[in-house]
Amino acid sequence: MTVSDSSMPIAHYLENPRKVAIGASIQWIREGWSIVWRDLSAWISIILMIMIGFFVCAAISIFIPYLGNIILMAFYAVTSGGLLIGVHRSVVQNIPLDVDTLWAGINDKWLELAILGVVNLFLSIILNWSSDYMDENYLDLILVNDTNIQELMLYVIYIAVYFFIILITSVIYILAIPIIVFNKINTLAAIKSSLKGSLVNIISLSIYTLLIIILITVVMLSFLLIYKSFDTNFMSIAERWSQLISFILLPIIKTSSYLAYKDIYV
Repeated sequence: MTVSDSSMPIAHYLENPRKVAIGASIQWIREGWSIVWRDLSAWISIILMIMIGFFVCAAISIFIPYLGNIILMAFYAVTSGGLLIGVHRSVVQNIPLDVDTLWAGINDKWLELAILGVVNLFLSIILNWSSDYMDENYLDLILVNDTNIQELMLYVIYIAVYFFIILITSVIYILAIPIIVFNKINTLAAIKSSLKGSLVNIISLSIYTLLIIILITVVMLSFLLIYKSFDTNFMSIAERWSQLISFILLPIIKTSSYLAYKDIYV
């Protein structure tokens, strides 16, 4: 399942990404939902297939630590590329989305997408290590009031920088996938172009990220209401259900990222 080159939304602004309106993210999510609704049954099947893939990778991790995570991130990036091709075909050519579109990213972009997934994994590991280091060396001291104002300010600055880096790396990853899928470009060049687009549109993309977080929170609270588990620890529930919630919101994230790519680069 492929999309002909003539129909691809090839980027004309990779070197100088366009600056979109601050409220563009609201339009991306709204239009993204309309795209999802049109092929809702197909999206449900796709989510189930991806969940199976995640469980297989988790099983591999039990027997071969780290390898499962590498395969998982590569799998997610490649299938995300296939989904974007399917979304494009649905929007432009009015071809209904189906499960087979998951493998469309394997054709000639699988290596670049897999590398992107692995890069994202290593960045996540580095961020987690830095977070654990700061918590061990500063947070415990702050909680017991065994610190001075300079150390407290250092920790506050670190937290601000940490979340800014998470924001940038998340947006870079989201935009780099369609850049790779729809253009003849290597992974490093795609990351550089995605970084440019992220910095040019930092406010609108921050709003987009915030809206996704709000959606995640709404879905999580809905689960809490259904299971009436407000008496349990919220963070433990969030950790337990985070992957499930990401699966539920996957269609919105993919369709809205496709629209964001077109507005910024095409």
